[in-house]
Amino acid sequence: MKGIAMRVIRQMRGDRRTLALILFAPLLMFTLIFFLLSDTSYVPTIALQKSALPAQVITVLEGEDVRLVDLAAIPYDSEEQLLMDDKTIDMVVTKSGMQIDTYILEPSVKSAQAIKALQSALSSLSQQMIAVKSHVVYNDGASTFQSLGFVFLSFLSFFFVFVISGMTLVRERTGGTLERLLMTPVRRWQVMAGYTMGYGVFAVIQSVLVVAYVLFVLGMPCAGNVGLIFAVMLLNALVAVLFGAMASIVAASEMQVAQMIPVLVVPQVFFCGLIPLDTIPLGLGNVAYITPVYYSAEAIRRVMIEGAGFSGIWLQALALLAFGALLMLINTLALKKFRTL
Repeated sequence: MKGIAMRVIRQMRGDRRTLALILFAPLLMFTLIFFLLSDTSYVPTIALQKSALPAQVITVLEGEDVRLVDLAAIPYDSEEQLLMDDKTIDMVVTKSGMQIDTYILEPSVKSAQAIKALQSALSSLSQQMIAVKSHVVYNDGASTFQSLGFVFLSFLSFFFVFVISGMTLVRERTGGTLERLLMTPVRRWQVMAGYTMGYGVFAVIQSVLVVAYVLFVLGMPCAGNVGLIFAVMLLNALVAVLFGAMASIVAASEMQVAQMIPVLVVPQVFFCGLIPLDTIPLGLGNVAYITPVYYSAEAIRRVMIEGAGFSGIWLQALALLAFGALLMLINTLALKKFRTL
């Protein structure tokens, strides 16, 4: 028994990647979570009718940690349209008679901060009979699943395709299949394109099954064109195939592919809509712009929640295509170590 234990310890000491995964990957993840979930320095912006609201409310709000904007200085057609056009405004407050109307784009950490500040200000009017009516542009009355389902649509699809493609490709490489392919006249880019197209077939099937199940069985609402969601999911899966291929080229075994998941894949879930990017401290929200899952999640969110068409998601689609092209280039060049053409 002691001999087996010592052999395992010696094995682990010789495997630096596994040792680093056990000892330092949890520290990396907890450090990331600490920064992402720390108290935010974000200051919400409230647009309001200063001339119509009671002076007591304005005075209290000015003492709160919020930024006030007078609606009289902003040209707008409606409160809802103002929130959709100007994403820097977290809440709009108007007053008609003895009723105060509040408008937010959708429930979020940012709108919650603005609502808390307004509630504190309205508490100074406790002796006055003023009704407060809330309006939500998107996701009014939606469950947490309905509000954040787009995150898991993009992330889980990316995660599973990455794992399967990465492990399968490294098995083909270690089994000698890739080397035998590269001994034929086929070119490196054709090898990568072939693998991508092969897995792409299953990516299409996966996209159809997942989207159909989420929409028609689990009842997640979709305000836009379902076909656009299928297209984004397909792009997301193809990028995941190429991402997995890159990991498999670098890794020496399936275990090493698995070791890359906590570093390359899991952190992406924090940057695709679970937390508003501009509330993340130290500017860490900018990390999202170098993660492919962010672009697929943002595109799906715009289609499902905002009802956006192609004109509203073309930048995200272009970013996914750019990721795919870059990964294809990296993988093709990386195959040089197996054969030089």
